[in-house]
Amino acid sequence: MDTKQFFTSISFAIVTTMLINYFIIDRFFYKDTQEIKSGQAFHVTPLEQMNKPLATEVNFLDEDITFFKKSQPELTTIVTPYSDIIFSSQGATIDHLICKKVSGHVETPLEILRQSAQAPSNFLLAFDQNTPLHYTLINQEYAQGKHVLVYESQSTVGTITKEFTVHDTTYTIDVRITIDPAYPQTPRFIFNAPKLAGLGKEYDLALVNDNHALKRLKKSELADKAFAMPTLCGGIDRYFVNALIKNTPAFAQRCYFMTKNDLLQCVVEGPEISTKTSWELSWYCGPKEFESLQLSDPRLTELLDYGWFATLARPLLFLLKFLYNFVHNFGIAIIILTILLNVALVPFSARGDKVLQKSTDFSKKMQYLEQKYKHDKERLAQERSELMQKHGAFDALGCVSFLFQTIFFIGLNKVLSSSVELYHAPFYGWIADLSVKDPYYILPLCVFLAIALPSINMGDIRQKATSFGIGLLICGIVAQLSAGLVLFILTNVLTRVAITRIKKMVA
Repeated sequence: MDTKQFFTSISFAIVTTMLINYFIIDRFFYKDTQEIKSGQAFHVTPLEQMNKPLATEVNFLDEDITFFKKSQPELTTIVTPYSDIIFSSQGATIDHLICKKVSGHVETPLEILRQSAQAPSNFLLAFDQNTPLHYTLINQEYAQGKHVLVYESQSTVGTITKEFTVHDTTYTIDVRITIDPAYPQTPRFIFNAPKLAGLGKEYDLALVNDNHALKRLKKSELADKAFAMPTLCGGIDRYFVNALIKNTPAFAQRCYFMTKNDLLQCVVEGPEISTKTSWELSWYCGPKEFESLQLSDPRLTELLDYGWFATLARPLLFLLKFLYNFVHNFGIAIIILTILLNVALVPFSARGDKVLQKSTDFSKKMQYLEQKYKHDKERLAQERSELMQKHGAFDALGCVSFLFQTIFFIGLNKVLSSSVELYHAPFYGWIADLSVKDPYYILPLCVFLAIALPSINMGDIRQKATSFGIGLLICGIVAQLSAGLVLFILTNVLTRVAITRIKKMVA
């Protein structure tokens, strides 16, 4: 090979390598490191500008700390039909938020946000170097169903204004912030996930990615991880949500999470600014209730945790709430709905009883044949075949009643375990919450009696023993279920007994 051919080959190889790197490797294999999309998760390393170290500490101005050591913060309470919100001049934050109203539910105050024990953290506006803590309430007014509070802080950091708007008709909280910095600053909002007492420490986190699908992440999935340019982020527990749903113009450059004092905190970090800048942000802070979520942000309705049975649980919850509006008790609503279900399934249950009787007769005849022809296998096989052709056909309609009741049971279980409407929903007497177990096991005992007592008049001792055994077994199982589910089972058993007796009387 001469020199010209050698350099030509080398040049061709270099150009080809550059083209492959530019058009294929860079654009496809390393696409995630060059282009960050909304909601995309990325591990934080100090080597990349976007992935700078997470700011998890807040340094307050010394003079503000001294001020609050000598005097208590000024508290201002805003009362709406939905919530009671207590604002504090310490950081211009929310000290407590109490949810008062859930559609189709007894109005029971539930505290879902509280201030951190060590420092304010609900809607705190923090900065990289020094964070002002002392704010002054400069304006408070109410007009057209809106409560407006304006706080202002003037310090060496600059002039900061936080304007809160609380609505009478929704769980949405609007916050308009204006920052006139004395030097370049990177603001960040810190807010807590809801934490309802008695629900433990388990949280899911809701985030939206570039195709507007909500992600749920556990604490173990959040280590050293941030999310770029989220359009929705926040924390949820079993029944409540506190999530940023709007930021205009784009304040949220990235968000990340941290845990302090058993409180899960969301940090939304804004862009670096050096001139006076304003943003308008909105939070949904309320129950996981379809109508309220839909009204504030339809994306949040995906948080209703019914899993595979959502198509069943949602209409079932609608029917229970509809009946609740008339009887004002979810236990009575479950009883009425169970009775209506059994009445509607009478034609199918009657057919099911016939199938059961047919199966019993078929089993007896088969036992007779096996005993009669136990020494003649060929004749036994022939008689079995004839019996199967004559009586062994399967009637699928006979299982419809059982199938519908099973589906209803599963759907009711999902509603009781995941719907805030039935949280602390009482029944009469000893049951204060239909979503948890009967504290005195009275309902499971009633289930046992409803199954066992009809067998007392039976002449066959074996049938009595069987009924009592089945009753005890079912009693032991349902004792671990929520009171609402046991109420459904008890009503179902009693309704079936009543329908059977009515059929006998009519016949």
